Amino acid sequence: MIGFEYPISPHVRRHGPAGYQDYSSFRDWLRDEFMFRCVYCLHREQWYNRGATFHVDHFIPATADPDRRCEYSNLLYASGTCNVAKQAILGLPNPCDVAF
Repeated sequence: MIGFEYPISPHVRRHGPAGYQDYSSFRDWLRDEFMFRCVYCLHREQWYNRGATFHVDHFIPATADPDRRCEYSNLLYASGTCNVAKQAILGLPNPCDVAF
């Protein structure tokens, strides 16, 4: 059995849906995009048993740039724990640009 291979290069987005008026509508796309894993801690949805759910995270917070609220390239899939820890912190490296 081969375990999860940690990324060694930046993530290249496979999807690019647009037109949704509610960012939560991108959830299924993001789940597939990030292989059902949190972009920050890489825990997989099914193995994650801290009781938190997974969230659609805005890399650049909607409060900082409301125009990017429903922009797919600004959305990430994150565990509830990581999303709460990140909150509205600006200046973190984008997990799509830097292999954690």
